[in-house]
Amino acid sequence: LLRCRLELNGCEALSMRLIDAWVNLEMPALPAEWQQQAAAALKRSEADVFRSSSEHDLLAAMDQAGVERAILMVQNDRPSSTVLKAVEQHPQRFGLSVLVDPRRGMKALRALQRLAGAHPVR
Repeated sequence: LLRCRLELNGCEALSMRLIDAWVNLEMPALPAEWQQQAAAALKRSEADVFRSSSEHDLLAAMDQAGVERAILMVQNDRPSSTVLKAVEQHPQRFGLSVLVDPRRGMKALRALQRLAGAHPVR
């Protein structure tokens, strides 16, 4: 959550909390085509826009930006041990979201049940 203050027409500032719901610790080694296009549109390199971060670096960046909490995502059929470890070590800073492929049917449901039974899925 990001605490920020907004000034409206010189009046008393409002305080609000914002959530950035998509934070990645790990990115694929080779960017997908959409990632290449997004980086080009931003006029930045793919490595600059889509790069993996260490848990320490992410927490430092969150602190610098005033972000209290972030939601990290894993795929239920291939959960990242790095992400799971970060969520377990810093439950006050990270929440866990799970991406489920419904085309996998009951296999996906059972994988989600195992993951949710062992980790703090919200």
